[in-house]
Amino acid sequence: MNGSAVLTAAAGLLALTGGLVAPASAAPLAETYVRQGSGREICPSGYVCLYEHFHLNRDTPDWKVLVTNQDVANLGGTYNMNDRTSSVYNNSSYTVRLYPNYNYWGVPLTVFPGETFDFTNDENQESGWYDDKYSSLKFVSGTR
Repeated sequence: MNGSAVLTAAAGLLALTGGLVAPASAAPLAETYVRQGSGREICPSGYVCLYEHFHLNRDTPDWKVLVTNQDVANLGGTYNMNDRTSSVYNNSSYTVRLYPNYNYWGVPLTVFPGETFDFTNDENQESGWYDDKYSSLKFVSGTR
């Protein structure tokens, strides 16, 4: 085969295989931010939301919500949510652990995909002990 025939054959093979190199799909952007709002509907798919008040800020839509899809070793500082979480909604496909100390230290509370926790201390729930206790958050590989 001469050089021209080799190039023609290679071009044909490249066209048939689609170039052999698939474009890389973009990984989801890891982000953490604080916003105001209330209810499940403000928590995007794939994220976990920590609400400053009970019932997902139901009666206080101007209060803070920390929205994240990544581990957060310190909920204080930039986010000002250390020991301020009163309810949480896990809208991701991952199990999440909330820790009572910075850097994922201490006995965690586990929140499964799709689960909501309300740390209210009313007569219908005994979860008030968990209110305003969390300092870090970690996503756990896999699902329930």
